[in-house]
Amino acid sequence: MTYADIIAFYGSQATAARKLGISPQELNHWRIRGLPRYAAYYVQVRSRGRLRASEKGANAAAPLSLEELLRQ
Repeated sequence: MTYADIIAFYGSQATAARKLGISPQELNHWRIRGLPRYAAYYVQVRSRGRLRASEKGANAAAPLSLEELLRQ
């Protein structure tokens, strides 16, 4: 799974953070820095297996460059 998969599943960043029991700031770090492997497994457990951790998704997203951050 990727950050985008998490947001698509829950509908918004705020809802995802609330359902996962984490802060929106931490979820935003996953978007910027990539989804850590431990987080992918945590989301898999919290979603009761509806989202599945994968080697491809965990840390697959490269950190955004400064230009990409400023465009957002």
